[in-house]
Amino acid sequence: MKNNKGFTLIEMMVAVVVFALVIPSIIMILSSLTRGFTSYEASSQIKNLNQNNLSKIYMKLTTSKRLFQNSTADNLFFSRIDTAGIPAALAALQMPSINEDGVLNPGTTSFSPSAVGNTLFFASNDSTQVLENISDGASTHTVSIDVYRFIAYYLSTDNPKTINAKPSYRLVEFTSLKYADYNQIMAISNATFRQNIAAGLYNSNVRFAWAPSATNPATAFSSITAAGGFTGSAGHMIQKDKCVFLTQIITGIMGVGYRYGVSPVSAGWAAAPKIVPVFATQNGVFPGGFEVVVVGHSGGRKTLIRQVIVAEMGSNIIGDDRTILCSVRDLW
Repeated sequence: MKNNKGFTLIEMMVAVVVFALVIPSIIMILSSLTRGFTSYEASSQIKNLNQNNLSKIYMKLTTSKRLFQNSTADNLFFSRIDTAGIPAALAALQMPSINEDGVLNPGTTSFSPSAVGNTLFFASNDSTQVLENISDGASTHTVSIDVYRFIAYYLSTDNPKTINAKPSYRLVEFTSLKYADYNQIMAISNATFRQNIAAGLYNSNVRFAWAPSATNPATAFSSITAAGGFTGSAGHMIQKDKCVFLTQIITGIMGVGYRYGVSPVSAGWAAAPKIVPVFATQNGVFPGGFEVVVVGHSGGRKTLIRQVIVAEMGSNIIGDDRTILCSVRDLW
């Protein structure tokens, strides 16, 4: 007799029923795990991103030479940033107004919400340019000249990632080329020495100079020539070294991709995970999730920065809210 092995029709039907019951359960479990991994990844990533951004800004602020504010003169300096090839800015940009007698506690009479900005612009003491064997006409010297970079942090609308159908933003860091301290060089009385220092700066790829005490950009900037001369530039635009998005991460490492960005204002947004703003007075889309408050006197102004980053994973929206407080020199 032949021993035929195989499945009977009943066995096949039972197997199909079992698969029909088990597979949806497996899919639900995998989907739940994926959502869990994505939520954990998003929460971890935006927290790290927020902390890293604020730590980077803090480190740059500690070397500040001059902090620009929302004033007629300082806004002219901000308008001199060469915008060619840099991300589009939020239309409602405003530097903070420095309140020398103010406090950082909202709700008190000494706190001014109208002084809060959403843009930070300052000149940082980048380094000291050391020039060796510079002749003064009789002997040679090693000379140190202060060199600065202009740094701006602002919100950009260049972000395709909406959060709950609302636009979110990206934080941009603009860093200029090096600018030598014009006042420091001009304080050298020996014309030959001064000219050779300028030529040494040019050969070290420092091609521009800035007078930190200037209150008008039309008289603040000069170009350094190869021969060691200075050419005033009334229409000078602050030249870019680099411009990067600080809110930039890779998603989908543990789960699936998700949307993220700097938060818009939370008014009229029922699903907003964080309140925006806390310090500023809202005006349309101003300020967004980046608030800057500056109080105190020039020797050690207190600068508070708050950033809110949000992320969306399907119907789940989370946010991370962080602040830093930095003592900033403004001695120019």
